[in-house]
Amino acid sequence: MKAEGYMYHPGDVVRVREDLAENTNYKMCSGKNNGADCWIWGWMKEYAGKQITIKRINGDGFYEAAITEDCIWSDEMFEPLNECFCSSLL
Repeated sequence: MKAEGYMYHPGDVVRVREDLAENTNYKMCSGKNNGADCWIWGWMKEYAGKQITIKRINGDGFYEAAITEDCIWSDEMFEPLNECFCSSLL
């Protein structure tokens, strides 16, 4: 189900930023909370550089991930996945 106006949607696979840091605000850049700050819990850094799946957009307009249902995520906490599929030239 697509959520209008959001950068990511339920079911999307995203990569958590490698440089995720405590005491840093990360903004929502889309949706009803566009511009709102979100901060991380220290344990969330264990997901830095890893892929997670967006489970839903909660009632407050932030993302929840399938593996971390007890916290929220914002757009700036993620990096887009730029997967490239190449065919053999041989």
